[in-house]
Amino acid sequence: MINTESAIKLTHNEGLKANNPILSGTISQTLADPSKDRFSEDDYEFLKFHGIYQQDDRDKRKTGKQYIYMVRTRLPGGVLHPSVYVAFDQLSSQYANNTLRITTRQGFQFHGVTKGNLGKFMKGLNDGMATTLAACGDVTRNVTAAPTPATSPLVDEIQRQAAIVSDALLPKTRAYHQIWVEGVELKLTEEDAHFADPLYGKTYLPRKFKVAFAIPPLNDIDVFTNDCGFIAIIE
Repeated sequence: MINTESAIKLTHNEGLKANNPILSGTISQTLADPSKDRFSEDDYEFLKFHGIYQQDDRDKRKTGKQYIYMVRTRLPGGVLHPSVYVAFDQLSSQYANNTLRITTRQGFQFHGVTKGNLGKFMKGLNDGMATTLAACGDVTRNVTAAPTPATSPLVDEIQRQAAIVSDALLPKTRAYHQIWVEGVELKLTEEDAHFADPLYGKTYLPRKFKVAFAIPPLNDIDVFTNDCGFIAIIE
């Protein structure tokens, strides 16, 4: 009789997540070390769960790699309060390349953030009441809702449902808050070593997962491009 559990071999990324299920890696240590211009390849994978992609400046590749960072926000239902937009605009000018790019999943992306400014930038985002947690990585991405809701009286309910689903599907790691909000070096405990996310488990998902809400008669979020597409029933 074959033991299927022992026969399953984890991929490299699954092994990383299983061995560090709070998704902290050595992010806080590298962030605090000015002599390091980049994060390790393993930390590159963990950073995605924090909404961050490590990249290099293409215009400077001929003279050597200069690492910069793209940061993506999570805005359930695409709802953006005016004060949050103002914070985005200020942070883009102060720490990024002065651009704000709207994504296909109703979030915002910031480009050109340097490692030295990454901690201050992330702290500013969270102080502005925005989050980047699970904007990337092997989890449920930003939950989207109909982008042209003024045509329906259901808009408030649909956006409320999108926010509820988004909150329910967020990973429960404490590493994000400690690294980016409190700005302290993470002290790992025995409990952290055995942590398993109550929804995703130790290895999280094999890849990204997408959820969206549509309001008939429009299909402007395209339910067929999502793993779970919900269609409002109007009576």
